[in-house]
Amino acid sequence: MGRGRAAIIFLSVVALVLVGFEMSRNARGECLDTDSGAGACGVYLPEAARKAETGAKTFARVPPPDKPPALFEGKTAGASARECVEVEDDVVRSGEFVAGNFRPFIRSWSDLERGKIWWAPLHQESMKGLKVEAIPLVNEGKQRTYSFPDRASNSNGAFYPSEMDLSAAGYWRLVATSGPDWGCFDLDVTTKVDS
Repeated sequence: MGRGRAAIIFLSVVALVLVGFEMSRNARGECLDTDSGAGACGVYLPEAARKAETGAKTFARVPPPDKPPALFEGKTAGASARECVEVEDDVVRSGEFVAGNFRPFIRSWSDLERGKIWWAPLHQESMKGLKVEAIPLVNEGKQRTYSFPDRASNSNGAFYPSEMDLSAAGYWRLVATSGPDWGCFDLDVTTKVDS
């Protein structure tokens, strides 16, 4: 095979790899290869983090209440679909949860007195406790599962108050479940967020 032909084959392979690299990301820039964990994107997503989002598809669903809680009626950052959402605001929706106090939490995540998040589920008639799985995405933290049995309420409806101490700075996936409600929030606790 001549040098010219070998160069063309080499450049064709490189082009295909680069096209595959770009096409393997979704709108948020995440890798779409959920089978292997280390996709064409070159970003490793831990198995627990991948299972969290794919598990939403099989998590029990019930119809929304006739009158949703006040927090679910307004315009809130995030998504009403069951998907993991990037936390870029103080109050964010994912699936059947609206959660908040993210800016203060990110500023003080290692201080239990100030590192608090509230979680409002869509179905509030029978709140029997909240489970939050904290999954490290690209850091060396340890996965933790928190349980919060207590509920509180205000003019916006009922919610679960929580205090979480993440094991390390970095990028985390917080997966909340309560009864039929599911939500998934990705946040970076290494960045300072303006109040």
